[in-house]
Amino acid sequence: MTQKHPVHKAPPQDKVSMKTRVGWGFGGLADNYIMNVLNMIFLVLYVQYFKMPPMLAAAALAIPRFVDAITDPLIGNISDNTRSKWGRRRPYMVAGAILSAILLPLFWTPLGDPTIAIWWKNPAFLYVTVLGILYAVTYTLFVVPYTALGYELTPDYDEKTRVLAWRMYVGLLGSLTVPWVYQLSQNDAFSDEASGAFWVSIAFGVVIIITGLIPVFACREREDVQLQETSPFFKSLGATMTNKPFMILLVAYIIIIVGLFSAGNLGAFVNIYYICGGNKDFGGLLVAVAGSLGAIVSYLSMFMVTAVSTRTGKKTGMFLGLALALIGVAGAWIAMDPRWPMAQLITTVIACMGLQGCWLMVSSMVADVCDEDELKSGLRREGMFGAVNGFALKAALSATAMIGGVLLTVTGFDAEEIDQFEARTIAQVIEPARHWEIDDPAFQKATESFELSCVRFIEISEDKSSMEGSKWTVLWRLLKGEKVFFRWYDFEAAASKYLVAVHAYAEHAPEDVKAKLTSYADSVHAGYFVEFDKQKGVALLMKKLIIGCQVVGLIAAMVVFAFYPITRKHAQETRRLLNERKQHEGA
Repeated sequence: MTQKHPVHKAPPQDKVSMKTRVGWGFGGLADNYIMNVLNMIFLVLYVQYFKMPPMLAAAALAIPRFVDAITDPLIGNISDNTRSKWGRRRPYMVAGAILSAILLPLFWTPLGDPTIAIWWKNPAFLYVTVLGILYAVTYTLFVVPYTALGYELTPDYDEKTRVLAWRMYVGLLGSLTVPWVYQLSQNDAFSDEASGAFWVSIAFGVVIIITGLIPVFACREREDVQLQETSPFFKSLGATMTNKPFMILLVAYIIIIVGLFSAGNLGAFVNIYYICGGNKDFGGLLVAVAGSLGAIVSYLSMFMVTAVSTRTGKKTGMFLGLALALIGVAGAWIAMDPRWPMAQLITTVIACMGLQGCWLMVSSMVADVCDEDELKSGLRREGMFGAVNGFALKAALSATAMIGGVLLTVTGFDAEEIDQFEARTIAQVIEPARHWEIDDPAFQKATESFELSCVRFIEISEDKSSMEGSKWTVLWRLLKGEKVFFRWYDFEAAASKYLVAVHAYAEHAPEDVKAKLTSYADSVHAGYFVEFDKQKGVALLMKKLIIGCQVVGLIAAMVVFAFYPITRKHAQETRRLLNERKQHEGA
């Protein structure tokens, strides 16, 4: 049974000022933007806009993450062993933030033809892969020292959670805006999606530089640590990888990441091609609103999980977060349905209510593990522990990128096929209906009504919104249940209704006209309706993969995490022994 404790207050010497907390927290915004602006739109733009084969696009995203994961422990050890008047962490943070901001816009200017299927003959694939490797290294230069700096700001068990939470309090401001990156890149002010992504990335790059430098000036590093002996790379890595509590935490963390994000990368495709029936603006809006809503709810998650962990322990807080995430993810089976497109916002709220608290607990627990390591080794190695934790995150994300590409291929999704489906629909369903020369008032009225849907189908095939009413009230009208965006489903209904009129007129039409109308109706049934059912089947399979992978991952992580051994009592005893050692050394 979990023991409840009174709310703990850190001793004065261990408290961290609000200025330092907030200043350090701003680095979380830079971290968020460096990582997630790219992740948010890379696969969608490279597969859907640039038409790069899904497996190549996934590989271009995954390979840099594998390289990045390898460099994390190296940068962590270098940072731990750095001795300079500017500290062990801050010089690298300055370089990483500035270089990442410079490289980000270059992703949307690929060289050569991205559609070539053979990787070594595809210059766009080679270009973006090399660029991705450079970008991954610059990101590591910032995030590994930044994370380590946070771990060493206080030694107190609960104060660590309160301090580390500010990375997420401020960083979540990024989560409110990152989901809108794709929507912003489609703005009519830009000539195309790639141009939009380029200029939007420049704007985010400016914010990355500013927020990445704030913790450099707001935080001071521990001077006593600069006096400790340096630790060789392999010795530090060995100590990290043989730390039992850390490895349990690491395995559970990897399982969560792989489970959530392997199929989660398909979420944008499911929204665009299943929930929103081919309307990219509607799909982009749903992804953006769900992401922003999730970020808002995530604040509540951190307050809730922090309150639970400071009263009962971090392990209990972690289980609470995982349980809420599991309920939200499982509920998506009902919520992700084209009949009620806004329902997924409810399950997003539930899942995010738990997940952000989980990420906070992971960070706070790694800080406890650093104390455990210091008790055994006499060294502070926050850089190495943070780096290996980052290594796990990036290796897991690399795997998810590759798995996501495999799953996308397994489902049968093909961006070229989507374009061909829309082109064939226009050529075989819409154009013939515009050229009937039939002088019948009822048939003409049916054709005119069908023409309205044809115009709107062509609009969404050209990536236009095809939206009713003002864009400023669109969200409110959607929440009220109004039909705002035109979707493939609307065209399907219109085509079915039109074929009823076609068959009705054909029954008493002259033989030559009857033959044409019957042939048209048969071709629409055998062509358009069959193809549309195929597209719906592909998207439905994506939905099953998303929910299945996420549910299995969360359950597996809960099982592994049950073995995590560091309790409040254990951590406080470790801290007491460390303090006694320092007092003895001081004497």
